Amino acid sequence: MPPAATDESAPTRVAYASADGLGRLRLVAGDRRNAIDQRWVDELTAAVDLVEADGDLRALLVDADGVAFCVGGDLAYIGGRADRLSATLDEMIGGFHAALGRLAEIDVPVVCAVQGGAAGGGLGLLWIADIVVAADDLRLATGFDTLGLSGDGNASWWLPRLIGLRRAQHLLLEGPVLDAATAAEWGLVTRVVARDELGAHAEETARRLAAGPTRGLGRIRRMLRTAGDVDVHERLAGEHASMIELGATDDAREGITAFVERRRPTFHGR
Repeated sequence: MPPAATDESAPTRVAYASADGLGRLRLVAGDRRNAIDQRWVDELTAAVDLVEADGDLRALLVDADGVAFCVGGDLAYIGGRADRLSATLDEMIGGFHAALGRLAEIDVPVVCAVQGGAAGGGLGLLWIADIVVAADDLRLATGFDTLGLSGDGNASWWLPRLIGLRRAQHLLLEGPVLDAATAAEWGLVTRVVARDELGAHAEETARRLAAGPTRGLGRIRRMLRTAGDVDVHERLAGEHASMIELGATDDAREGITAFVERRRPTFHGR
């Protein structure tokens, strides 16, 4: 799938393209280890615009070129603006967080493929994914403990939910580097595959989800993401309402009919 341009020239940091219901948001600055600078943030924002405008989208795959998924902020870029550090961080993080928030809200499954170094704010793209497939060469670290910064990418919201408060405290305050097996054991990634199998495995996973009942899967994604924000009675009522709403969809009727008829369902995302 050729990348979609964000302006008159092809993107140099983040690209988006889609085909057959599968969208791909790809970090394309592999030679820079996909480090985050202002252009990266601007191109992510433009890519998210395309994601939200994609009426055929049924699943999203987030992946990256190069040996590293994303090493976090480009410290050379940020350090070159040390005399206006707060203003630089304000501009970058404001745009980055707005884009992450929008990705967290899309109602289709999100798969993330991650390899090599994954650190800092770039981990925010892992946190918003539903399925994270990691290569066995993954090395994951937050890294903020050595920078005098508190962290971005919504780590302080996601980590206690994903791995519990004690491990979140350890990861953010002491900054250990986790290998792929430990990241999987902790629940930061879903599964680990060989590095040379990462691309094919993640794409197959995303395509399988794209062929599923899009509205039902999207609703599961939304309810899980907001599970800690409502009490048990609100969630019972929400599940009730959601099941009634989805019961009116073509995909729900197809899924139940196929089960009764002992055949594989064919979903169309309706």
